[in-house]
Parts: sequence; C-alpha cells; structure tokens
Amino acid sequence: MKIKQVEYSKTFNIGNYESLRIGLVAEVEQGENEREVLQRLNERVHALRDTLSSQYKKACQMAQYSQADIKKLGYSKETWLAAKAYLNDLESVFES
Repeated sequence: MKIKQVEYSKTFNIGNYESLRIGLVAEVEQGENEREVLQRLNERVHALRDTLSSQYKKACQMAQYSQADIKKLGYSKETWLAAKAYLNDLESVFES
C-alpha cells in the first residue's frame, strides 16, 4: 500500500469548558517515511498550540482582564480569531 498523505489533529483544552482543535495534513513525498512525516506534523500542531496559548495569554494581559472576564465580555472568540489570522500569516514558516 502506498500512503500519499497523512493527517494529524488534536483537541486541546483551553479552559473555561472550551477546546481548540488543530489539525494539519501533509503529502508524503517519494522516499519519505510516513511515520516521520506524521511526527513532524505532531510537533507543528503542538507548536501552533503553544503560539495560540501565548497569544491568548498576552491578549488577556494587555486587556488587563482575567480569562474568565474576557469570556464573559465576549472577547474570547475575537482573540482566538485574531490568533488564527496571525498563524495564517506564519503559514509559510511551517511549509518547510
């Protein structure tokens, strides 16, 4: 069997009964080991989680509100959308 692509995704608990699912798909090039490609995807998904968590915490600190207050005020979703846009800008970094 020839494996042409692999996918890795994971759901992370972000607190306040919320979760964030991050997933990536990669094509397996000729001569590549699919398990090694999958391991690289795993590492990148966790790096993305760390970046999102860092951006979320930084946004909370800048707003001088606790995470619970931000959720109550409805800013939580906007913060995550801003972080997602930031990660989309970094997409070229993860394509290597």
